[in-house]
Order: sequence, then C-alpha cells, then structure tokens
Amino acid sequence: QASRVLVHSEDMCSTLRQRPHGAEYRIEVMNNFALPSEQLLSHELVSKWDKKETRLRLIYAGNMGRFQGLETLLEALGLIAHRKDIELVMMGEGVAKHELVAQKKKINANVHFFDYQPANLVKLAIQNADIGVVALIPGMYRYAYPSKTMTYLEQGRPILAVVEAESELAKIMLTEGYGFSAPIGDAEALAELLLRLADDESWKEQMNQSASVAFEKYFSAPSVLAKWSELVGKP
Repeated sequence: QASRVLVHSEDMCSTLRQRPHGAEYRIEVMNNFALPSEQLLSHELVSKWDKKETRLRLIYAGNMGRFQGLETLLEALGLIAHRKDIELVMMGEGVAKHELVAQKKKINANVHFFDYQPANLVKLAIQNADIGVVALIPGMYRYAYPSKTMTYLEQGRPILAVVEAESELAKIMLTEGYGFSAPIGDAEALAELLLRLADDESWKEQMNQSASVAFEKYFSAPSVLAKWSELVGKP
C-alpha cells in the first residue's frame, strides 16, 4: 500500500519485482549517504593509525555477522601469514566476531580487531588503509547493499568486493575502475590477489582517484539529495 518502496540497488528492485504482485510496487532505487562526522581528532590518534612499514593494509568496517562470509577473508590472510607487510584491520561487532577472533588465533593471520568506533575515527582508519573490503554470502546481494561502500569511497579508497560478479556493486565498481572483485569462498584465489596488490602498488593512485570520482557521482550529498527532491516531487 506504500506510495513508494525504496531499495538500495537494482538487484534489490529485481528481487521485489519477482514477488507476487511485484509488478504493482512503485519502487525507487535510493542509496544511503556516507556516515556523517564533524569531530576533529587529536594528533595522538592520527599518528596511531600510521601505516609504517605495511605495504598493503585492508580494512573491514562494519557488522561481523552471518551474512558477510568473513571466514574466507581470514582464511586467505592465514595462507599468507608469513607476509607481515600485509594486514587486515577489522572494526566493528557482530554475532560472528567471537568465531573470527578464534579463527585468527588458530591460523596466526595478521588481523587486528577493534570494537565499534566513532565515525570520525572509522574514517581516519579508512584513510590510512589501502583498500576497503565488502563481503557477502552467496545470493545476499539481492537483498542488501553494504553501506560501508560509500564510506570507503568518500575517503578515496578503492574496494575489494567478495561478492558475485553479476551484482550491481561489482559491475559498477569494475566499470568505474575503483576496485577488485574476488570469488566467494575461494581463499586461495583471494590470497593470490592480495599478494599481487602488495607486490605491485601501481594501482593505488589511479584507483584512489576513481574512488573519489565515483563517490561524488553516486553517493555525495548533492547527488543523493537531488534524487530525494525528484522523488518528493513525484505524484
């Protein structure tokens, strides 16, 4: 009975259309903003996140739940645990965090866990990483679009997407040139990709620029607010 049904992606729109009476839904695709943050950070906090000797720092900032499939990510880090210059920062909480911490200890992966942090500190951590991780279990892209995506892009950081290649998230990312796609559940392939990204850093500058451009195009306040204005003005 809604005047409009808002979803975050064309994949989610397609999923709703396939439901009984789905053709009757008045669906609009409208994504989120990046997390707002105004508070300034102290010099001590800024220096804490310096990369130092790390060649490749990945960050995952968000929910560590059942729908992310993060076990494969940690397994990949375990396969290259000898490369201490490759590390993963995981920031957040969730029902799977306890198991992930136990997995990290068992395989000696170079992974560092942090609790939920204020938005300004999350953004600082992203700025001091090389690439942000987005991961979903098989089929979940039809029902979800991780909002961490726009926060990574706002900070000018490309994305490593462990999702199906046919998803809108992966397609746009590859078209706009701001990230890499990795197959779900294949730790060996993911480990090989991480080694390539660490050993050849030529991708970073161009992808950082592409990430910033994509943010302005798809997720910045002017872009999203223009869509809201158009939506509110519809009969």
